[in-house]
Amino acid sequence: MKVFFVVIPLLLLAGCSSSIDPLEPPAALTTIVTPGLEISHRWVRQLGRGSGGQHLKLAPYVDGERVFAANQSGRVEAFDSADGKSLWRVDLGAPVNAGPGADGELLLLGGDAEVIALNKRDGTLRWRTPVSSEVLSVPQQRGGFVVVHSVDGNITALSTDSGERLWQHREAVPTLSLRGSGNPYMLNDAVLVGTANGKVIALRLDDGTLLWEAVVAAPRGRTELERIVDVDAELALADGVVYASSHQGSLAAIALSSGQLLWSRDIAASGGIIVDRDYLYVADVSGDLWSLSRSDGDTMWKQDALHQRGLSAPIQQGDYLVVADFEGYLHWLDKQEGKLVARARIQNFAEYWPVDSEEEGASGFYKEGRAALMPPAVEGVQVFGLDQRGVLDAFRVAPVAREAD
Repeated sequence: MKVFFVVIPLLLLAGCSSSIDPLEPPAALTTIVTPGLEISHRWVRQLGRGSGGQHLKLAPYVDGERVFAANQSGRVEAFDSADGKSLWRVDLGAPVNAGPGADGELLLLGGDAEVIALNKRDGTLRWRTPVSSEVLSVPQQRGGFVVVHSVDGNITALSTDSGERLWQHREAVPTLSLRGSGNPYMLNDAVLVGTANGKVIALRLDDGTLLWEAVVAAPRGRTELERIVDVDAELALADGVVYASSHQGSLAAIALSSGQLLWSRDIAASGGIIVDRDYLYVADVSGDLWSLSRSDGDTMWKQDALHQRGLSAPIQQGDYLVVADFEGYLHWLDKQEGKLVARARIQNFAEYWPVDSEEEGASGFYKEGRAALMPPAVEGVQVFGLDQRGVLDAFRVAPVAREAD
């Protein structure tokens, strides 16, 4: 038992972003010779001490004119997306490990064995419901259901109106697994969940009945460490096909109607998958970005300029992808070719993080805290990045002005 509690924290560092191999240094950033986009800072705010040095699924959520963010100590705040003005702030007095997620009027957060629902308009508490264990995935809502995946393998559905438990499904959790759990993917009549034992399962939304399960990656290897196959990455769905990836395993396409495996690639990823009309995009655990054909998984392009930089999952912004890295940089790539076209860094916030503190030998927490583990939030031409320090930075993106010939 002593080994279990010592080894797990070391493994869990890889749970929310690409792993950084200590024997292979991160790629140095090179100058983007011909930038395709112009990135400007709009405003910056500080959410206390952020994630407190923990690797958590805390990410900004943007809803039109408002952006919401939370920190690990339970502070939740809403800002005007245009100028960063605080609209409301609440302190829950309990840890927050994941979120916020939102739909309709609710803002949803995962805590230490509880789910918390706030009113998006003013932050007032709607309900808070205990669940079976720590919640490290973002609670999701669809209609009258809120579904949450806790680290003990339980998938629990709660009433949107009251937080009352409606049903629960349990999946076995291996002896060793990553710190984290996959976010549920909600449909009108079903919910899809990636599990710690390398599967994607489909449950009936009404009652939690198992509809099908598909193996994305089977455990293999002689040690428990080698056999980790968590499907913690965000699932993607398009045209009746579910796309999933596992850590140390495979990336797979699965038929939504039956759970049948359509194709798979030996690409290991612990961040989410993005899809558009023809292609899917993913960052693997080594920090390389891939564009693959949705139909058969063939490689369209691979970008390794950010190798070992601990990338977040990519997110789309028009014709571009945005990823964040372990030093708080955001990188923009052209979706068609994978070419890097712009870069910006989440700023310091002078009250907490003096500009020169890193050069003067600040604590290890400061340096680690610059990591942006989760993808930024995108709304039109605006991008909102959040790092482990709790620094929320708003950027505006515009095409580079070219001189007339």
